[in-house]
Amino acid sequence: PPPPERTAIDSLRNSPDWVIKPADKGGAVVVRRVNLYKAEATRQISDTSSYLPLDHDPIDEHKATISSTITNFINSDSLHPRASNLIVFQPSTARFYLLPKIHKPD
Repeated sequence: PPPPERTAIDSLRNSPDWVIKPADKGGAVVVRRVNLYKAEATRQISDTSSYLPLDHDPIDEHKATISSTITNFINSDSLHPRASNLIVFQPSTARFYLLPKIHKPD
C-alpha cells in the first residue's frame, strides 16, 4: 500500500473541494478550499483599476496591429528581417490564474 502521505495528497488532488497551486515564491505549494480560491479570484477580477470587461475578443485586432507594425519596421530597415519570427500566426487569449501569496513567519 502507498504511504499515508501519498494517500493524503492523492485524496486532496482528486477532491473537488480543494485547489492545489504553487505559491508566489519560495517553491512552496498551497492547498486551499475551492470556495476561498474562487472568492479571491472574484475579488481580484472585480478590481476595475486592473481589469475591465470587454464586449468582444480583441485578439484578431491585436494580431493585425502587431503583425503590420513588425512588417513595417522590417520594410523600413528599422528591424532585421529575422524579427519576422516575432509575428504570432495563431495567438491565444491570456489565462487568468492566481499564485497564492505566502508570508514567512516573523
